[in-house]
Amino acid sequence: MGKGNKKMEKAGKIAFAMVLALLMVSLASAAGAAAQVQIGCSVFPSLSLGDEKITVIAGRLAALPITVSGAQASSCGAQQYGVDFTNGYDGKQFVLALSGLQERNLFQLASGKEKTFEGLIGVPPGTEPGNYTVQVTAYLEADHWKQVSKTIRVEVKPAAGSDASWATNLNIGWNLVPYAEGIGVYGCNEIITGYRYSPTSGEYVQMDRFGAQFSPAPFEPNVENERFGGMFVFSTKRCTMESRVPPETLANAKVSLFGGQLLSISPAWNNKEAGAIAQECASQSGTQASQVQLRKWDAAKQEWITPAQSDLLSNGEVWKILPKGECELGLSG
Repeated sequence: MGKGNKKMEKAGKIAFAMVLALLMVSLASAAGAAAQVQIGCSVFPSLSLGDEKITVIAGRLAALPITVSGAQASSCGAQQYGVDFTNGYDGKQFVLALSGLQERNLFQLASGKEKTFEGLIGVPPGTEPGNYTVQVTAYLEADHWKQVSKTIRVEVKPAAGSDASWATNLNIGWNLVPYAEGIGVYGCNEIITGYRYSPTSGEYVQMDRFGAQFSPAPFEPNVENERFGGMFVFSTKRCTMESRVPPETLANAKVSLFGGQLLSISPAWNNKEAGAIAQECASQSGTQASQVQLRKWDAAKQEWITPAQSDLLSNGEVWKILPKGECELGLSG
């Protein structure tokens, strides 16, 4: 019995050791699988830019396609990512934003899926010509260490002499500033919302500022014929808003003034008498020039005033023209 007991005891120890070994292997395998899931889910996103180099004239605005792809394993499900410009390199020299976004940009992406954004690079007037570098970074929201950055070279060229210059000194309160779709608006950075009158709806359309660009808010319509109206903005201090308008922006542009659309005075109408617009509208509608109402906003008094027909129009001013009938005005002459 003594020898038998020893053999049984030895066999039991061997069996226990084998069970223990199998348990350790099982635990190790589970830990390894967990580690693989963790490594597969917490990864760098994929980032690509539409261009490696862009050329912009001082005072203008350029767009850059930015694409982010989910690089996690398919078993991880959708992950939350973010992407934006940074202040690294020469970022502070420019006005940087993503079109349609005023806050931090976070979004969900499944494995292999991608999302493309329009990056806006605004070059303020007076920026020195030269070569600059701008950085874009995409990251995993759950782990900001998992990020990837790419740079784009920006060549700034001198301001074009053919560009129209619009500058408006703002008073405290409501102000009218000129507007044309797609141009950069610089200065008074605290102002991030404006309002453009829409004759189509008979209401004011909210305009949100994305970097250097004002565009209709996502919930607002964007009527083709209303791309050149003026815009009301509210300022809490005295500052200046300015833009550079390429000639092609106004080339062949025509605006219907019926319904009281605000009008940004173009260089083609600079130094002409206000009565010239009234006469043009009268001839189109078959009425008298005196029946065409002219209005200017007095920001100091915060009220509309009625100017004389002999008053001269100035490039970059904003007027309200109220014809009796249809009136289509060409902005390029």
